[in-house]
Amino acid sequence: MWQFRRLYIKNVLTHHPLHNLFSELSDSEAITFMLSGGIVQIENKNVEGFNFIDHEGVKYSCDKALGWISNQHVAKIRYEDLMDDPISCLKASLQAVGVEIDNRRIQDTSSRLQFSIFSGGRKRGVEDKKSHFRKGISGDYVNHFNGLHKAICKQIIGYHLIELGYEKDLCW
Repeated sequence: MWQFRRLYIKNVLTHHPLHNLFSELSDSEAITFMLSGGIVQIENKNVEGFNFIDHEGVKYSCDKALGWISNQHVAKIRYEDLMDDPISCLKASLQAVGVEIDNRRIQDTSSRLQFSIFSGGRKRGVEDKKSHFRKGISGDYVNHFNGLHKAICKQIIGYHLIELGYEKDLCW
């Protein structure tokens, strides 16, 4: 998901400090930047001269997420699981943190967690680059990653991806 932030920044968030940079970069270059991070000089109209943004890359996001979900009191819900089987996913996540399950409420909640509802009626797989709910497809990053992107991920967050269950090993 984090690799698609660059699409949202490039196509929608015209006020975002990285918008101008992403508008000038190819999609591949923008993905590389989002993954590896870096320091970027930006113009700030509120401050004379130039400012810099230190984008820490995907490892920062993964470290924060892993720190959060390692807490035993946090209900863990993976987007992929929620999309595949919302009822079972919600039940398992809530039971894991000791929440009493009301099957009717779970059914009602899961019926409202459909991609088509959040995307304004689109079916999963129908892309809208200007929507926060872009495509609704798990693992679509493989269609956008090249060899460099894979190498960056394996080096920087490879073991995070294994720990989180997104990859079995580093041979992908």
